[in-house]
Amino acid sequence: MSTSPTRERRSSSQAETPSESTRPRAWESVYRWHWAQVPPESPASKCGIFLVHGMGDQQWVETAAQLRNGFESAFDSLGDDRAASRKTPPPFIQEGYWADYDSLKESFPDEWKRLDKPKQKFFERLWQIRLFDTSSTNRWFRKQTWKLLGILNAPPRARVLYVLLFFVARFLLRVCSIFLPKTVATVFGDVRLYLEPHGEIEKAIVQRIDKRVGEDFLRMIGLDWNFTKLPSKKKIRIDGKPFEFERIVWVAHSLGSVISYNVLSDLFARSDEFECTGTAQQKRGVIKFRRALRRFVTLGSPLDKIATLFPRNVLRPWKPAQYSNGFGKRWWVNFYHVLDPVSGALNHPEICKRVEPHNYHMSIGHGPGVAHTGYWKDPMVLEYILSRTYGKDMLELMVDDNWTPGTLTVLATLGYLIWFALILGVLLGVMWPIAKFVVEPIL
Repeated sequence: MSTSPTRERRSSSQAETPSESTRPRAWESVYRWHWAQVPPESPASKCGIFLVHGMGDQQWVETAAQLRNGFESAFDSLGDDRAASRKTPPPFIQEGYWADYDSLKESFPDEWKRLDKPKQKFFERLWQIRLFDTSSTNRWFRKQTWKLLGILNAPPRARVLYVLLFFVARFLLRVCSIFLPKTVATVFGDVRLYLEPHGEIEKAIVQRIDKRVGEDFLRMIGLDWNFTKLPSKKKIRIDGKPFEFERIVWVAHSLGSVISYNVLSDLFARSDEFECTGTAQQKRGVIKFRRALRRFVTLGSPLDKIATLFPRNVLRPWKPAQYSNGFGKRWWVNFYHVLDPVSGALNHPEICKRVEPHNYHMSIGHGPGVAHTGYWKDPMVLEYILSRTYGKDMLELMVDDNWTPGTLTVLATLGYLIWFALILGVLLGVMWPIAKFVVEPIL
């Protein structure tokens, strides 16, 4: 269902002060724009966000900076609740960065140290050959497009769209492979690698992507991969000091939601194992892990499509489903948009098991395709994440389900019609010059 956040009340601790109603003087330190400036006694000092980015030529902290930028704007739009931004900056964001998987040194640091220089150079070159073969990536995607013609369990209007998308996707892939080979290698290549790795090297890289993301999350709460305490030198450092978070919202975008889905399943499976057979320290780590992870938020997620098109070997069994009662009704929240072709409401039985995510439709004001990156600027999405990260005692934003299923059906139909018109326009734009070139000499 779609939602729109309604601000209910301000905490009494956020009473207005002169510096909040007037421009502060030069010597007044009122803007806590950096996390190190938050006092330890603040209820927000232990709250953070773990972010897993999507596909593409991503730079480290690029996605985190976009999200932080959106939070700044969201704080400004809170109106009377703006006092919250004077008490603390937007939440600390730790990025589960995996886009440098093409670097052997970064993906396998321990193995890298054990190789001599000739072998380092050899395996690095092998890495590049395996991962950035544009022609093989193009062939793989063209093969996958045939699956669009075989989706029989989709609504009739969606099947019509998939047939049209089949022709457009094949044409665009050919154009990109000729004129934008880097896009095929870095964007489409990410998808191909994670969904269907070939050979031992690629399978090892995908496994390491999952482990790196899982370790980065556990590091936020001061644990290692074995759910034991990290030494101080390996913990996250803020203002030069080791730090641990107690309340975390896991946010994942696009392909990052597929990676996060698998990593979370691994972490919960591992926590089950340690809960039964682990040491006393590991059992304490399990409790710490389950208490810290307050929400799982997916943005522009293709999980339903992945479960439909790749029913085997991509998604692992969803372990967190068995903890649904303890986590609450809206532990997993999914934001989507009808004009974001990657996203959709998540309700596939293979991924949801007994617990379907709470699906929210993003605000309407986003265009076709652009909607896929609109989550970082959407007030509803940003305010929701903020409120769930800080908790209701600091920033309470109630959510009303005011869009009926009928309204969402109308929106979905309009979305399909818009995509139908766009795709048909592309096809006609391509075929008309060809037809004119062929027919005119005959006439």
